Amino acid sequence: MNGEVISGHAPISRRAAMGGAAALVAAPAFAQECRIGPPPHDKGPPVWMGMDQVELDAAYDQAFYSPLRDDIL
Repeated sequence: MNGEVISGHAPISRRAAMGGAAALVAAPAFAQECRIGPPPHDKGPPVWMGMDQVELDAAYDQAFYSPLRDDIL
């Protein structure tokens, strides 16, 4: 099977397999730094649709759902 093409697909190289494995291991570490949604808080009394005031404010401020928007812009 060395270098053999099966059903129109090129074989996966060792480098590609190792790169994919490294990405899977590193992804959770990167995800911890990009928190999406309202900040952690003690849940207060419901204000609207079961959301407290912090969650409601976060729903209207896109900064909580796009933490890297300044880098992208």
